[in-house]
Amino acid sequence: MIYDQAKRWIFRHKFISLSTAVYIAISLFCIYILCGNVMTAKTRSNEVFSSATTGQELYLYDNVEPLGPVIRNTEQVQAVKRYYADLVSDNRFKFYERIGQPISVGDFKGTDKFGYGYEYGDAIDTFEMNDVQHTTVKQLALNFMAYQDFLANQVADVTGFVEDDFYLDETYTLQVLLGAEYEGVYEVGDVIGCLYYGIPMNYEVRGFLRQGACVPRKGQMVYLDRYMVAVSPTVTFEPQNEDDAYWQGALYFHKLNGSVLLQDLTLPGFINVLEGYRLKHGMFELHIMTYPETAITSLKLLTYASIDILIFLAVVLFVFAALVLVLGTILNLNQDRKNMRAMLVSGLTTSDLRKIKVAEFTLLYCGGALVAAIAIFILALPATPFLALVLALALLMPYLVTIIPITSYAARFINKTVLRG
Repeated sequence: MIYDQAKRWIFRHKFISLSTAVYIAISLFCIYILCGNVMTAKTRSNEVFSSATTGQELYLYDNVEPLGPVIRNTEQVQAVKRYYADLVSDNRFKFYERIGQPISVGDFKGTDKFGYGYEYGDAIDTFEMNDVQHTTVKQLALNFMAYQDFLANQVADVTGFVEDDFYLDETYTLQVLLGAEYEGVYEVGDVIGCLYYGIPMNYEVRGFLRQGACVPRKGQMVYLDRYMVAVSPTVTFEPQNEDDAYWQGALYFHKLNGSVLLQDLTLPGFINVLEGYRLKHGMFELHIMTYPETAITSLKLLTYASIDILIFLAVVLFVFAALVLVLGTILNLNQDRKNMRAMLVSGLTTSDLRKIKVAEFTLLYCGGALVAAIAIFILALPATPFLALVLALALLMPYLVTIIPITSYAARFINKTVLRG
C-alpha cells in the first residue's frame, strides 16, 4: 500500500517527478565518470611511477674506437660476454637494459607512424634485401630486470615475457610485445621477419601493451604505443665465425651500455667493483654518467595535481547533487501538504505518510539510478571488477547520504506542519 500510494504521488506530479529522476540520472552518471577517471588515473600513475627508480640511476657507456676490430674477434667477444655476465649477476646493484635500437622489419604491415624518426618529421628508412622490402621501425629492447621493474604491469591481457624468453638459441626467434596502436596490424602468434644487428631474426608476437604504456629512460618517459618491445637476449651459443662474432659483439656492446641502480653499494664502491670486473676480463673502461630526472618529476607532479583536481570536482559534485536532492524533496513536501492532510483525515498515520514520502524518493532515485547505469554500460562500460565496484558505490552512496536527512525532515515536517495545520 505504501509503494502504491507513492507511485500515485509520482504520477500526480509527472513533470516534477520526471525532472527529479533525470537530475538523479545525470548526477550519478557524472559522479561515476569523475570517480572512474580518478581511480583509473591513480591506478595508471601508480603502475608507471611506482616502478620508477627510487635512487640515483647511473648510466654506463663505452668509448671504444674503432669498434669493428674488437667485435670481429671471437675471443674478445666471448670476454665481453663474460664481463657482461658478471655485471648482471651481481646482486649488489640492479642492471637495466633499455636499448632504443630501431629494427628493420620485412614486409611491414603498418603505416609510417611506426617508423623510426616519424615524430620528428624524418623520412622513414626503407630498403630492399633479398627481394624483401624492409622498413625501419621504433623498438625498445629490455632485459628481464628492466621488464620486471618497469613494464610487467603494463601488459594487456596476456602473460607477457617470462625469464626463459630472454635466452636466444639457434632457432633465432625472440618474443616481442607490441604497442597498443599495433592492434589490428598484427595478431598474437604472428611471426615477423626482421634484421637484427644485420642477421635474419624472427619476432613472435606474445601480446600487446596497454594504451599509454611507458618506461623511464635517460631522464625521460618513452611512450610505447607505436613501439615494438623486444627482449634483449642473452646468447646461449658461442660465435662460430667472424660474422657470428660481429653481430654478437654489436649486441653485447649495446647491452653493456645499460644502467645500474645501486642497492648495497656506494658510488665509490661500485666504481671499485666495475674496475675489478674490467681487470678480471681484460676489458675496456665503462664510463659513468647521470641524467636529470626533471622531466619525470614534473610529469609526476602534473599527474598527481590533476588527480587532486578530479577528486575535488567529484566531492563538489557529490555534495551539490546531495544538497539539491534534499532541497528538492523539501519543496516537494510543501507542495503535498494538502494531500497529506487529506490522507490523515482518511485514516493514515503520520508514520504512514513519512514512509510514503521516503518510498516516493526511493522510487525516483531507483529510476534515475537505472537510467544512469544503462547509460554507463552503453557509453562507459566498467572494464574491470574494480570499476564495477566504483559504479556500485557511485550509485549507492548518494542515496545513503540523502535518505537520512530526507527521512528526518519528513518526520518533523509531518508532525509540526501537516498535523498542526
